[in-house]
Amino acid sequence: MKKFHLLSILILTYVFSYSVNHSVTTVGNTFSPSNITINQGDTVTWTNSGGSHNVNATLSTYPNNPEGFGNSVSSTSWTLQHIFSIPGNYDYQCDPHTGMGMVGTVVVNATSTSNPVLSLKGVLDLHGSGNPVYSGTDGKAIHLIATDNISDLSVYSLDVISNGSGSLNSSEYVLSGSANAGDDILIYRVGSGDSSANFFSDYFATCYSNFELIIPSGTSFPSGNGDDPVALFFNNQLIDSLTYLGNPILSGPFNGDPYDDSWAHRDSNGTWLFGGKDCDIDGTYNVDSSSCPYPICGVSPSSPPTSFNVTFSVNASYITVGSNGIYAGGGILGGAIAVPLSDLDGDSIWTGVALIDSGASGNYAFFNSPSNGNDWSTKEDLVGLPCANGQFNDRSLPSIDGDTILLHCFGTCDTDGTCQVIPSTSADSLIFKGIMSFDLPSSAGKAIHFEALYPITDLSQYGIGTANNGGGSDGQEFTFPNISANAGDQILVCRDSLVLAAYLEPDCFSSYHIVIQADEPTGNGDDAYELFYNGSLIEVFGDVNQDGTGEPWEYTNSWAFKIAGNWTYGTPNCTDSSITTLSSNCPYPFCAVSPPTSVVNNMSNDILIYPNPTNNILNISSHSKIMYLEIYNSLGQKVYERTLSSSNHMLDISNFSNDFYIAKVVFENKVSIVNFIKY
Repeated sequence: MKKFHLLSILILTYVFSYSVNHSVTTVGNTFSPSNITINQGDTVTWTNSGGSHNVNATLSTYPNNPEGFGNSVSSTSWTLQHIFSIPGNYDYQCDPHTGMGMVGTVVVNATSTSNPVLSLKGVLDLHGSGNPVYSGTDGKAIHLIATDNISDLSVYSLDVISNGSGSLNSSEYVLSGSANAGDDILIYRVGSGDSSANFFSDYFATCYSNFELIIPSGTSFPSGNGDDPVALFFNNQLIDSLTYLGNPILSGPFNGDPYDDSWAHRDSNGTWLFGGKDCDIDGTYNVDSSSCPYPICGVSPSSPPTSFNVTFSVNASYITVGSNGIYAGGGILGGAIAVPLSDLDGDSIWTGVALIDSGASGNYAFFNSPSNGNDWSTKEDLVGLPCANGQFNDRSLPSIDGDTILLHCFGTCDTDGTCQVIPSTSADSLIFKGIMSFDLPSSAGKAIHFEALYPITDLSQYGIGTANNGGGSDGQEFTFPNISANAGDQILVCRDSLVLAAYLEPDCFSSYHIVIQADEPTGNGDDAYELFYNGSLIEVFGDVNQDGTGEPWEYTNSWAFKIAGNWTYGTPNCTDSSITTLSSNCPYPFCAVSPPTSVVNNMSNDILIYPNPTNNILNISSHSKIMYLEIYNSLGQKVYERTLSSSNHMLDISNFSNDFYIAKVVFENKVSIVNFIKY
C-alpha cells in the first residue's frame, strides 16, 4: 500500500456577499484611479485605452502581494480581469512606465464570514485508460459534502483551474438540484467508452452507495489532470479550495502530480491527503483491489473471511503459448498477470494457485503471454460461448467453500480439462511477427512474417496495407489467398521467395509453414504496415502518420521482430552488403543461432538495460526503485528471480544459455517488461 502524505491546506475565508466589479483605465502613463479599496470577492477590470501598457502584480515583482497576477505589454486595446479572493494590499505597475510613476494599489478588505453548508471533500482522477470499455477521461470526479439541507444547489459552482494559472471562473460548472444534511455528493465526468457511464458504479461497487447524490456533469467537467487546484463558490464567491502545500490557489500546477491516476481527500481534521501519483494504475479498475483505495471506501471488515486455495488449471495444447506463459487474471483476480501459471512437465497443462475468500463472487479469464497487468489484448476469446459472462465475456467464479481445483481449456467452455479444437477464426488469430527489409536487389529483401495463434480456416479474411512515408492509411492493399493455417504456423509474405530463401538459408526458411510470393510488401524501411480482418484494422506496425526515418521503429536494410508482444529492432543498414542473414551484423532473430550484435540497448518504461546483447554482465537501471526481478527464456521458463530494493542491478549471466530473454521488472506500483539477448 502506498503511504499517504499529510499536506497542509490554505483554508480560505467563507464569503457570502455578492461581488462588485471595479474599473481601472489607463490614461496616458497613469492608472485611473491608481489606488482603490474593495471587498474580498470583488473583481477589478483594467482597460487599456491607448499606448503600450500592462499590469504587473506578479509575486516575482511584488513578493508581499497575497497572490500574483498580470498580463503582457501590448499596444492594442486589452482588458484584464482579476477576482480578489484573498484580503490584503496588492501593488502593481506598468513595466515600461514604472519610472514615470505608472503604479497602483488595490486594498482588499476581508468580508464577513459564515459557516459553510457545502464543502470540498475530495477530487478524483482515477485510472480509466487501457480498458476497452472505458476511456482516458473516465475516473475524473469531485466529491462534495453538505453540512446542512440545501434547497437550491445552483447557488454553488465549481472551477478546475488548469495548471493553477489564469483567473478563477465561478461559472465553469454550476450545480443543480437539492441536497440533504450529511449527503456525500459525487459530480463526475462521463468519457467516450462504451461503459463510461458505469465507470464509477463499476469501480466503487458496493461502496458506490456511500454517495447519496450522484451527478454526471454532462460536459467535459471536471478536467483536472492530477496537478490542478479546484475552487468551490457560493454566489460567485470563493468559499473553499483544493490547494497544495498551503500555496495560494493561483500559484501554478501541483509539483509531482500528486493525484494523477489517484485522488485527493480531506480528512476529518480538514487536512488534504493525496493518494500519490499513479497509485491507482494496477489494471483492476476496482477500489477493493486498488493499491490506494479511496478513503470513503476504506472501512475494513470486523473479522477476516475464511480463505481457500483455488487451483486454476488450463489446457493450452491447442494454442501457441507466448514467451511470458499463461496467466489467470481479470475481474476478481486483478490485472492480466494476477495469477502466474506454470507447465513444469511440458504437457501443456498450466496451473497456478490463488487464495480466494469463502463466498467470494466475480469473473476471471486466462491470458496468453501478457506483458503487463493492462495487456487485455492477450485474453482468451469467449465471445458467443455459453460460459462467457458479463460485459467483458469472462468466466464466472463458482461458489468457493473449500480448497478447489478448476479445470479449463483455453478459449473454450470445456470443464474437464480435455479440449476441442477451436473451429472458428477470430480477429486475433493472426498477428505480425516480423518485418524485413534486407539489403537485397530488386526489393527481394522485403517480407512480412506472420504467426497464426489459433487455427484459421480461411486466410483470405485477412489482408495488409502499406502506409507510405507517413501519408496515412491507404487501407487494405493485399488479401491473403483462401487457404487454411494451423495454430502456431509461421507465415511469410515476400517479394522473391528464391532470393529470400538463399539469404535466410535452408534451415531457417524451411521453418516457415506457409510462404506466399506476391507484389507486397512495398515498405522501404520507413513505412508503416496495417493488418486487417474482414476489412477492419486489427494491428499496426509503426505509425501510419509518421515517416519512420530516424524513428525507433525504422527498419531500413534491417528488420523488426516481435518477442513476447514487444518489438525489437536491428539498427538501420545493419544488413548492408551481407550475403546471408547469419553473416550480417544483425541476424534475423527467427533464424539466429548467434544473436545480433547491433541490437540497440533497450530503454523501455523508465528502464535502461545494457549492454544488449551481452555475453556476461547485464546492467538494469531505472529512475524508480526496483522491488523484484524475474527473467524468463524464450520458452517462457523462469531462469532467475530475486528480491531487490534499489534502482540499479548488475547481473552476471555468463552461465545463461544463448537465447532471447524477457526481464519482468516489478516496482512498487507497476510492472514493466524488457527483453535482452545473451550470446
